[in-house]
Amino acid sequence: MLVLNIGERGSASLHVAPDAKIDDGRLDVVVLRRHSIVGFLRFAVAIMRGDPPPARETAVGQAERITVTWAKPVSVQCDGDGRRPAATITCAAVPTTLRIMVPAD
Repeated sequence: MLVLNIGERGSASLHVAPDAKIDDGRLDVVVLRRHSIVGFLRFAVAIMRGDPPPARETAVGQAERITVTWAKPVSVQCDGDGRRPAATITCAAVPTTLRIMVPAD
């Protein structure tokens, strides 16, 4: 499962959540439906080709806030940094928190 606020993961050419927008105030959630090597490979090949995640392998949605609970603690990461295993995580979009200045054209 991935919770993102941008569509790219790892590089600008890996579009995991094609509809994600950094400034829409929403999180994009991508969940692999099956826990299998074949399902993961279908997902990975589609992403590397630049295709959207295959619908039969993924569930994709958007939310301002998401809470996920597992039956037992699992490994989690935040921005690529490992965290302690957790049985519940909550992620929330906080609009207008980051201000970016760019030169005027």
